[in-house]
Amino acid sequence: MIAFLLVGIGSVAAAPDTVAEKVSALIDTLEREKDAGLRKKAAEALVKLDKRSTPLVIEALKRTKSPSARESLVDVLAQKQDERAKKVFFEVLKDDSFSPTAKERAVDGLEQLTRVVNRASVESLKRLFQLQKSDQVKTRLKALLAGLEPFPIKDNLYAKDPSSAQMHKGLEAWARRHPGIMNVSVRGKSVLGKPILLVKITDEKTSDENKSIVLFTSTHCGGEEIGATSLLHLTKWLLGEGEGVKRIRERIIVLIMPCVNPDGWDARRRSGRPYHSVRSKTNTAWNVYGINIYDTSFWFGAKAAEENPEGL
Repeated sequence: MIAFLLVGIGSVAAAPDTVAEKVSALIDTLEREKDAGLRKKAAEALVKLDKRSTPLVIEALKRTKSPSARESLVDVLAQKQDERAKKVFFEVLKDDSFSPTAKERAVDGLEQLTRVVNRASVESLKRLFQLQKSDQVKTRLKALLAGLEPFPIKDNLYAKDPSSAQMHKGLEAWARRHPGIMNVSVRGKSVLGKPILLVKITDEKTSDENKSIVLFTSTHCGGEEIGATSLLHLTKWLLGEGEGVKRIRERIIVLIMPCVNPDGWDARRRSGRPYHSVRSKTNTAWNVYGINIYDTSFWFGAKAAEENPEGL
């Protein structure tokens, strides 16, 4: 076992040197090789290297004076889709020494970084737009900005589901009718300042000391109509007079958060589409700033297996 661990440590220690050597050789090809075909192959090889190579590519981009190498390295970073390159792309767009082609590749890279290039980036992107001299670069930036614009704030009169405000009003009305069973509290606020509600249902006449606690949450993604409405139906059922629900209230504290993403919920009602912004095409987990608040790669990706193996 000890020998295995030592071998493992040695292998890990050697890996970065191997990556560094490969990156150095490929960048040398980009800077010195006159054959465009060979330069293209070197760039393609850099793209295929894992993300340990990203800092090395960034350093090379800062160092090199070759216009063709700079264009290639910006393109490599754009294809890697590594969030560490965001600042680099912004710097490329600010720096007049970079060619219009390199700047277009920088915009390409920003378009791929959907988690960190969001509504919070709009003002910075607008300032960069004003600095551009190339019409093509301006066109690309304009398209990126358009994709970050929110849908018009206009309620959908034909939506069958309640808005977050209607949900809040309805839950408080139920709580007033059942003062010894249900209460509603605000546990936080969304980006737009909308309350994130917590419903507590239990028999307050019975001590909480030996009660179990069950928590239900829904609408991490704005388009989860069934989740939110199901929890509203569950809330209504738990307020009933049947013997079964009475026993539940005596033995259990039921906590319900029917809508943890009220911004996304209301945006879906307004537009009939899952996202609040034009750029958001399929995922529904982003909030009003375009930030993914339910990152499945974090919860269910490779790292999740290490941190929570029993959850797989």
